[in-house]
Amino acid sequence: MKFIKSLVLVVSLMLSNVSNASLMLWLDPAVQPGSTGDNITLTLMAGGLGDGVPLSLGAFDLDIIFDPAVLSFTGYTLFDGLGDIDLFDADDLSLGEYAPGVVGLSEVSYLPLFAPGFLDFFQPGEFALAELTFHIDLLDAPDFTIVDMVPVAFTDSAGLAIDPAEMRSALIGTQPQTTVPEPTTLSLFALALFFTSYRRKLKA
Repeated sequence: MKFIKSLVLVVSLMLSNVSNASLMLWLDPAVQPGSTGDNITLTLMAGGLGDGVPLSLGAFDLDIIFDPAVLSFTGYTLFDGLGDIDLFDADDLSLGEYAPGVVGLSEVSYLPLFAPGFLDFFQPGEFALAELTFHIDLLDAPDFTIVDMVPVAFTDSAGLAIDPAEMRSALIGTQPQTTVPEPTTLSLFALALFFTSYRRKLKA
């Protein structure tokens, strides 16, 4: 049943006219430290739309892409930027991890149907769409992996399709440890440079 609802949503979004909104999507934080055995959380953010005015995001469907040899997807939570799902303001049509390394997230707001203009008025210009959690199965220093997004379909509150203007991925990884010189080492190094330059002056 959820698959049929998702299919209907995608078809309706694809047949919509295109609006002139500049939707931006990004994963926060953009750089997340982590290594084997860690649990990490990424927040899917949306911005670039109106702040209490049109245009707002009325529905979205996208895929989160990651390397299943490195990460295991452990869950997601949708926030109430499109309406409260528990109060039937919106509907979660997400497929979850429907293929190795691919998580389908999808939501539609019913607020524009019940109260025109309500979603535009209450939706901020920048807000969190969802939270994703992963377990790092294998990632040793110095290495990294990328969690990315693939857009499927988006509409504003009027049902017009939106083409995301920008989508930013997240980098998860370790960094090689750099050795910071101790004050004593720095002092000896400075002293050696001083004597070297002093000897050059004597020879001159």
